[in-house]
Amino acid sequence: MNSPLSLATKNALRNKRRTVLTVLSIATSLFILGLLMSIYHAFYISHGADDQALRLIMEQAGEKFDPVVVRVFVNMIGMYPIGTLAILNDGSMGVVVHTVPEDARRPIVKVVLDPQGGRVDGAYVDLSADHGRQIVGAANPYEYKINVLKYLVK
Repeated sequence: MNSPLSLATKNALRNKRRTVLTVLSIATSLFILGLLMSIYHAFYISHGADDQALRLIMEQAGEKFDPVVVRVFVNMIGMYPIGTLAILNDGSMGVVVHTVPEDARRPIVKVVLDPQGGRVDGAYVDLSADHGRQIVGAANPYEYKINVLKYLVK
């Protein structure tokens, strides 16, 4: 009598083509599933900082995007788009409320967190005029439970 293992091996060798196609089909399905899960995670679960999208566009200027169009786009919306939660060099954080066309890296921010992380109703700071402060990065407003629209709509 033949053992179940020898029958399975014999059948697999007989149907080698079907087995290869089945394995390829499963691998392709898993790849597509992984891709869809990554897209879902990127768009619906994790909320990236606003400057990440702009940084991605700037990195791909010349490859996927026209460099002239990218330059015009960055000058138009600023290096830190309105609504970005900016981390300042003194440790405080502010929401970008206005861009300065002359200096895309130094917008006007509304300070919303002090250096210790406490919420404040801080002043509006024009970073193009205040050379003591500058933006050192951007943070995800969802992590700090900050509704940036609150500071943009008056």
